[in-house]
Amino acid sequence: MRLRLIVAAAAVPPWPLLLVASLLGWVGVIGSAERFFIPAYCKASANHWDAQAWRDIETVLTLNPPAGLAAHWLVMLLAMMPLLVAEPVAHLWRRSLARRRMRAVGAFVAAYLALWILLGLPLMLGAVALRAWVAAELPLASLALGFALLWQLTPAKQICLNRCHLLPPLAAFGLAADRDCLVYGLTTALWCIGACWGLMLFPLVVDRMHLAVMAAVSIVLIAERQRPARPARWPRIRLPDAYFFPV
Repeated sequence: MRLRLIVAAAAVPPWPLLLVASLLGWVGVIGSAERFFIPAYCKASANHWDAQAWRDIETVLTLNPPAGLAAHWLVMLLAMMPLLVAEPVAHLWRRSLARRRMRAVGAFVAAYLALWILLGLPLMLGAVALRAWVAAELPLASLALGFALLWQLTPAKQICLNRCHLLPPLAAFGLAADRDCLVYGLTTALWCIGACWGLMLFPLVVDRMHLAVMAAVSIVLIAERQRPARPARWPRIRLPDAYFFPV
């Protein structure tokens, strides 16, 4: 029964459009994974870290032209983001006139992707900087995962995640409708970036299991996006009673 309900829900617009977009993105990622190359660098010395890091960045841009990096980042977004924006896109779909639905979704997606694409460069440069600092892949992946998990625990992360559920009023006609869709796309991207940037950095520092890590991160992001808003606070850690001894 539950499977039948899931299949029925997936057939309701705009879910088919989002699922197809995500599938195409994954096909693109698989096809471009071998062309995305950030070599493992020797650890820069403490006295020359800045110079070494800049040389590493120049090497990466030589091996991967900016257009190629942008294309790979775009297909990563296409693979991972459609299901994250299911709620905002469904809101647009319901609130827009039938003849304006695709236009509204297109404006939202254009604004949303534009902000995420701008984030791609600093994220990739951050991955290069981490590789310049940590030579071995396992410690590097552990460091990136530690950054991501630490951010996951912060109140700021939860604030961003809560804002991702905002469903603002939208104008129905004219330039006001187009403006609202663009602004909605930008604000959704802003909060989505705040919620996701840590986990999105993780796949960029992993070579051998890049696709598997991407898939795992996608599952985590989709799962947390389905949860309702929660209070933004540091998690409380309660120790078992066995840890407390009478004086």
